[in-house]
Amino acid sequence: MSEGTVNNALAVLEYHHAVVTVRACCKAVEGLNQRRFKISGTKGTAELSPVERFDGQPLTMNLTLLEGNGEYSAGSHVVDLGIRRDRYRDQLLELAAILRGEMENPYTYEHDYRVQEAVLAASGLTEWKK
Repeated sequence: MSEGTVNNALAVLEYHHAVVTVRACCKAVEGLNQRRFKISGTKGTAELSPVERFDGQPLTMNLTLLEGNGEYSAGSHVVDLGIRRDRYRDQLLELAAILRGEMENPYTYEHDYRVQEAVLAASGLTEWKK
């Protein structure tokens, strides 16, 4: 790892109705298997860990709900998201369909710009402008 590389970082993103923390550390033993995406709120928690896998086993998400909904009852569930074979295949197929005019881009250029602006600011590479 090159000198000056941030390998243990925390970004806090504030929204009108939520606060998000994004943590990153590249020094964890078995780091790829430790990656997680976790959403916690007042009515439940969803956690994806590992974030991705390509070993022929299904990707699963742990879901805990305070109240039931039309699909899941209150309590804890393991949701099977199926077997993933490739990281980029679905994204590239979608991009190809957009470029061929077979589907509309689900995101505006403004959305993409704001995402990149937030990523650069959270990475400390630019100042955040409110």
